[in-house]
Amino acid sequence: IQQYFNEVMDAFLQKKEKYAYQVWIKKESLFNKANELLKNLDYEDKEKVKKMMKIAQKIKDMSALI
Repeated sequence: IQQYFNEVMDAFLQKKEKYAYQVWIKKESLFNKANELLKNLDYEDKEKVKKMMKIAQKIKDMSALI
């Protein structure tokens, strides 16, 4: 999540729409990995992963503004 956020911020600071779009697309792969993790986790860990997924969604929304 931190790396994803950093990439979005780099795209914002450089004002590069193409880079922002590439980062925006990465969110799907993050969600796919998270969904795989959710299959084998306990309830508490699932909640943590779900919170991280919400953060990733908000970062994706932020990258759409670039």
